[in-house]
Amino acid sequence: MRTPLFEWHSEQAKMFEYAGWEMPLWYEDTGLIAEHEAVRNSCGIFDISHMSRFLVHGKDAEEFLNLVVCRDISRLDKNRAGYTFFLNEEGGIKDDIVVMKEEREDWFFIVCNGINRGKIFQWLESFKKHRS
Repeated sequence: MRTPLFEWHSEQAKMFEYAGWEMPLWYEDTGLIAEHEAVRNSCGIFDISHMSRFLVHGKDAEEFLNLVVCRDISRLDKNRAGYTFFLNEEGGIKDDIVVMKEEREDWFFIVCNGINRGKIFQWLESFKKHRS
């Protein structure tokens, strides 16, 4: 699969396959170290088209998310996002994620690793059923 930025990436980057997506590994003109320094000292753009996206909503959405992540979601302001982790039942890390509290009451937008899409979805569904 290809992201909307594939043509631009493929003209400038060393490409590789990741979870079925053709993705840039590094940009050949600058090299890995120069690219790293540019992002640390200025900014970078990360194409998340290949990543998994979930909407979690409902009257217990915030409470549910607070059970499966290691960040207090209630402390996020509306239209703000925070970096955190999905945790398993023993407190181990399942995946790193970004959670955004939307303007709409009790709606959350989650971005996690594309390779984990099915695994995370099934895990959230089973956890939700277990809590019911």
